[in-house]
Amino acid sequence: MFTDSRNSELSHRDALEQAKAEHDRVRERALRVFEMHELEVERLRIVKAQEDEQERLKRETAVLAEKQRLEALKAEKAPPPPPLPKPAPVAAPATAPASTPTTIPSADTAKPVETVKAVSSTATTTPSTIASTLGKPTTESTTLVGEPVTTTAGKPANNPGLVAKPFGTTTSAATTVQKSLFGTPSASSPFGSAATKPAGTSPFGGAASATTTASPFGAKPAQPAAATTAATTVNGASANAIIEADPVFFPHNKRYLEIHKKLKELRKAVETASSQPGSPLKGKVGDMRREIRKSMGQLTEGAGANKIQLAKIRGVLKSSLDGTHQSPPVDVKDYVAEAPQTVSDTDVHKGDQMPSLFLYLLNIFSKSVISQFINECGANPKAADPIGVLFSQIFSDKDYHWRGRSLADIMLAKLRVTCPVLFGIRGNERIPAGREAIGWRRDGPDFIPEQAHWNRMAGLGAGFGAITLRDFSKTTRATPTPPTMYWATLAALVNTPVEQVSATQLVVLKSIIDGHTSRFLLFYGSAGLAALRVALIEFPKNVAKSPSREALAVVADRLLKDEGLKLA
Repeated sequence: MFTDSRNSELSHRDALEQAKAEHDRVRERALRVFEMHELEVERLRIVKAQEDEQERLKRETAVLAEKQRLEALKAEKAPPPPPLPKPAPVAAPATAPASTPTTIPSADTAKPVETVKAVSSTATTTPSTIASTLGKPTTESTTLVGEPVTTTAGKPANNPGLVAKPFGTTTSAATTVQKSLFGTPSASSPFGSAATKPAGTSPFGGAASATTTASPFGAKPAQPAAATTAATTVNGASANAIIEADPVFFPHNKRYLEIHKKLKELRKAVETASSQPGSPLKGKVGDMRREIRKSMGQLTEGAGANKIQLAKIRGVLKSSLDGTHQSPPVDVKDYVAEAPQTVSDTDVHKGDQMPSLFLYLLNIFSKSVISQFINECGANPKAADPIGVLFSQIFSDKDYHWRGRSLADIMLAKLRVTCPVLFGIRGNERIPAGREAIGWRRDGPDFIPEQAHWNRMAGLGAGFGAITLRDFSKTTRATPTPPTMYWATLAALVNTPVEQVSATQLVVLKSIIDGHTSRFLLFYGSAGLAALRVALIEFPKNVAKSPSREALAVVADRLLKDEGLKLA
């Protein structure tokens, strides 16, 4: 080791050779690893390019299909209604069975406005009479809940829809005198003189004799067979235009329409009274309305990000209840689907009435919620979550309950009118009456474009999922819109017969599922998984190919890719 040769030139040369060989080996290994890395990067780039190309082709195919659909719709025309058959003579017309239509007549064959007039007061509606209907009526005879309705033949009506009215409705023909919402005030009331309404009116369209022609949903009085046949033929011609929801699963659909009508009357009455000279609410109502709308427009995503907006809205609502801004009281039962039968000692509001300004502000809040759903959530479903959180915080607050019941029916009534598909209503999109039945909005005399309509429905569907799938398991409050409402809507959509499926239903189905699967499975577990499989895999198989159907497949693919949820 310590010989003289260890520092010789030959020894150093051998060491250099060994070092060079090791260096070459390491370098070759590094080059090989680098080359493999470059190949992997190139492979990933190619895969990404393939995915992008597939996405582009899918979008181009969807656009082409959309154009073809548009051309097909332009080429199609609504078929003219068939001619009415000649009435057949009948020996005993009085004994002819009454016809009970099950659908709303088409706008092409019958005028729904005329049908409504049959059960409403014959007096002309004016702003003053609209305001007067919000007062408490004084009548001599009142129909109780569940009291049978009698036809001209003296027999109970054969349709339970008329019998089980949610609240008492005046049926006596005697003169009815009503006070205006802002009529004769008490000593402390800030409003002016009394106003009266012509006899024969009631908060739901007027007092009518028991022999008055019933609505299309109830029993019709006995009439000649010829007239009955004509009505049946007219309704039969439009039977496919509008399909009503099953009242077992959607028992309050008609009641929501009545609530919506009462809300419109309340809004007009409050705004008219507040604009009168000398009114203590002059200028205040507009400021409170703008404060609610501004706060709703400032919502952002994130836990606790909207505390300021929530506090402002609560402050506005509180001012209408604590006497800061006084307003005449109104009957709360006119604005709920079912009146609570019992009153608890812990209820904050136990009486029959609440301030009209408070109900007006809840109406404005609900309208702002729906507007945000439409404007923000069609393109960005995630924006529905903070709106749903704020909705639940307001309507689950016991300070805003009546006899322990949430007043969320105000919101649901507006949602029923804006997006009837969520409440089991089906309609033929090729017929004007069918479009109106499913909430297709008009722009002047014409309907809005398809894409605008679908964006509205997508936003409302996303919002519906956000308000019905909220988890209240960690709070003492009760949800104002339980998950059972979501299940009923999902079931109604996927159980639609193939020939009645519309693009609107598919858009709404996609929007209530997309982004809400985690919460849905949290509530329903394996049953929810089976429901998703039906909605996204089985149900679309039987539906005609369209961009709306393909969107459901995209949701299923996204669930598999992002959440590992395999449905097929």
